[in-house]
Amino acid sequence: MALVAIAAAILYLTGLGRPALWEPDEGRYGEIAREMVASGDYVTPRDDYEIFLEKPPLVYWTEAAAISAFGKNEFAVRLPAALFSVGEVVLTAMLGEIIAGPVAGLFAALALGLSPLFFGFARFATVDPALAFFLTAAMAAFYLSMRRKQPGETEAPQRGWQSCWVEQSR
Repeated sequence: MALVAIAAAILYLTGLGRPALWEPDEGRYGEIAREMVASGDYVTPRDDYEIFLEKPPLVYWTEAAAISAFGKNEFAVRLPAALFSVGEVVLTAMLGEIIAGPVAGLFAALALGLSPLFFGFARFATVDPALAFFLTAAMAAFYLSMRRKQPGETEAPQRGWQSCWVEQSR
């Protein structure tokens, strides 16, 4: 899984800050995060000092944290989307491995990570990568929680994410 994460990070982070922010979405989300950092108000998102409550604030918070760490630049604004995308590729690989084995997990991660639309959104500051990451995590958690005893097993596997991952790694 570490190799999948490293490969996805190299793919999505390389040249992340080179193009200028695309309007209107990237500029808007970057401005909201910049204003959070400048004002110190992380509760009320504002765009050009006008309250902007159209999207959940998690992405603004992650972008504000990246701006605080890396400065006011395109890389910092796009970094959360890239990291959420890396996380989704890793989750996909893990779930594919649990369901169908390591080869299937690797191919699932490759299919997702190299899809043109997914690749584009991984390098674009918007709320979609965070939403997709959490939706994938929720579906994976549901699948793992609903696993039943397999033929030939003497007892049902323990419930939960970590127990299923450890079970498949043996």
